[in-house]
Amino acid sequence: MKNLIVTFFILLIVPSIVSCARQNSKNNQQQSFQEFWSDFRSAVLADDKNKILSMTKFPFKTRGVSDDDPVVSHDKASFIRILPRLLDQDTGISVEPETMRDLIKRTIKVPKDKVNNDAWHRIGDICFENEKGIWSFTFAYFDG
Repeated sequence: MKNLIVTFFILLIVPSIVSCARQNSKNNQQQSFQEFWSDFRSAVLADDKNKILSMTKFPFKTRGVSDDDPVVSHDKASFIRILPRLLDQDTGISVEPETMRDLIKRTIKVPKDKVNNDAWHRIGDICFENEKGIWSFTFAYFDG
């Protein structure tokens, strides 16, 4: 009877442990910027604030449109308050007005000439950093 209980335990519990370990490994594995961008883009287009939060490094930093403007640090609550305005601000990179949300929507693949290096990327007014193979949304120029 004792062997039957041990066998039952092994058959029931071990697959769950292995599954959790695989999921944690997947979450921590290195990701290309294009893979990160696709996930980030999907979260923005779905207005999935929880997903965006999970892809953001805190304190999140902003600065006005001029490099002379002071850097402001944001916690999660402050970030959530500014996020809609940040996404709705004009990118300032095209003749016709275009919001960051529109730029994110039309940028399905990151153009090779926009790939700066493996440490950071900038798309419009938003910046991303790679720390030990994990990409995060870290900074934005924000005129709000």
